[in-house]
Amino acid sequence: MNPGSDDSDKNISLVKRLFEEVWNKGNLSLVDEILAQDFVDYNRPPGAPDGREGYRAGVIMIRTAFPDFNFSLDQILAEDDHVAIRLTGLGTHKGDFLGISPTGKQVSLGSMTFIRIKNGRIAERWGISDIPRVIQQLQAKG
Repeated sequence: MNPGSDDSDKNISLVKRLFEEVWNKGNLSLVDEILAQDFVDYNRPPGAPDGREGYRAGVIMIRTAFPDFNFSLDQILAEDDHVAIRLTGLGTHKGDFLGISPTGKQVSLGSMTFIRIKNGRIAERWGISDIPRVIQQLQAKG
C-alpha cells in the first residue's frame, strides 16, 4: 500500500482531469487520451457500447440532458493503481433524460467511482450513481 506516493498523486491528477475536462467542460476529445484503449466500464449505461465509445456515450447522455452539468470531487483517495472518488454532480434539466422531458429543474446526483490505472491511463471503472434520486427530483411537484 502506497497512499501518498508519486504514483498515487499522478493517478489522482489523471482522474481529476477526467472529471474536470471531460465531464465538466465536455471535452470529449480527451477520452481517447485519458482512457486506455482496452478500457472496461463495468457500469456503463444500458445499451451503451463497450470501451471508450460507451464512456463517451454516457457523458453525452448526461451533458445533453443537463448542459450545465458539473461534478465536484467531494473526496478522492488513492492506493497503488486504484483511485476512489465520491462526487456530487449538479445540473439543470434542459434535455430529455430517461424519457423525462425537460423540466428546467436543477438536480443533484450523488456518485461513487472506483478506477484502476494502468500505464498512465484509466483501464477499468466501477461506479454507482443515484439515478433514482435524480428521477425523484425531476418528478417532484413544485
